Amino acid sequence: VVVGLKLPTGPRRVDSTGYPAAEDVQPGSGSWDGLLGVSYSYFGAAVAGFVSASYRLNSRGYREVQRGDSLGATLLMQVQVVRRLALQGGVELAHTQATRLAGDAIAPNRGGFLASLSYGALVSLGRDFLLRLAVQMPVIQVWRGSQWESTTLLAALAVDL
Repeated sequence: VVVGLKLPTGPRRVDSTGYPAAEDVQPGSGSWDGLLGVSYSYFGAAVAGFVSASYRLNSRGYREVQRGDSLGATLLMQVQVVRRLALQGGVELAHTQATRLAGDAIAPNRGGFLASLSYGALVSLGRDFLLRLAVQMPVIQVWRGSQWESTTLLAALAVDL
């Protein structure tokens, strides 16, 4: 079980004229957001699996904007190919409700559904270093208004201290 709370800790940024920058480029929403989810991992000798689902409940933030609540799910399988290399594949799903502006007006071009295929590799670079390379490819996109997600490349290095 996963339970979390996002605090309104991001600083409020302003543009060169001193006016607050657009909400989409702010480092934080200024809201208190709750997270509730479940996850399960299985680790076998050569195969591993991971499944999770989470719901994020967003409150109103800066300028009374309330980003849409979101529901996400992940299903990922991993196969150990050789001692230092594992391959991954899976599906990621996300549904986000529309963003509400002050006065409860619905923001244009916000919210919808996205399903992506995810492929990747884990490479052990030594005893305490793990490199993950992955690609996420959107396969179903059902958005409100004019939005589009493109393929995402991911590179991450985990260091065990």
